[in-house]
Amino acid sequence: MRLYRINALLLKYWYVTINSMDRMFDIIYWPIIGLVVFGFTALYIKSAADIPSIFAFLIGGTILWSLFTRIQQDIGVYILEDFWSRNIANTFATPVTDSEIFLSVTIFGIIRSVISFLVMATIAAVFYHFNLFTGGLAALAFIIPLFLFAWGIGLMTSGIIFRYGTRMQTFTWSVGYLIEPFSAVYYPLTTLPVIMQKIAHALPTMYVFEGFRLGFNGVFSWHHFSWAMGLSLCYLLASYFIFVSSIRWARKTGFLTKY
Repeated sequence: MRLYRINALLLKYWYVTINSMDRMFDIIYWPIIGLVVFGFTALYIKSAADIPSIFAFLIGGTILWSLFTRIQQDIGVYILEDFWSRNIANTFATPVTDSEIFLSVTIFGIIRSVISFLVMATIAAVFYHFNLFTGGLAALAFIIPLFLFAWGIGLMTSGIIFRYGTRMQTFTWSVGYLIEPFSAVYYPLTTLPVIMQKIAHALPTMYVFEGFRLGFNGVFSWHHFSWAMGLSLCYLLASYFIFVSSIRWARKTGFLTKY
């Protein structure tokens, strides 16, 4: 692993971003739209039913879920950029390694997601008087496994693309929507039917959002945090294996020369 190669990849992603309106637009636009919709919904429910915790469920859930999707999608999208521009073969003609690609897209994804996160947290505080940081470390600690799982999902979808090409690119955007209903983002786990609860227990996101809400109310749950970390690390390691093996297969078979 060489720092100058990682820096070169980061520089490439930077130029792709500043020269692409949609790459600039999606840092802020979609997160803000989601926050506005759920923010007004939370205000209405709170005034109609007097449920103070509704902000933690809807606004807090929206901010954290946007953070997850931003990280997960950016890994796939910036790899897809090389496929779309038919530059992927040129990238792998260089000495760049699998780990350098992973690290560079991860770093760039973190930068973009942190920008979105801070913008949304600021809007929530100013317009809805909701302070995401009220729960302190007891709540914010759950961002760590959320990051890890997002990286894992991003690597998995990228590995699928390296194996099957751009015809599978829809996975980059759709995987998050598939697991969202089981993740208890906007409602407690007990709301789900029993069969869906069983599936939810296999996802670290469920433990993240349940634990975040407990932490926001001043209770740090080691049970939720340990399960979230453990599952996230397992998914991340498995996804990294898929990612690396898919790249090696693509190189060995010459699949990348099609792009």
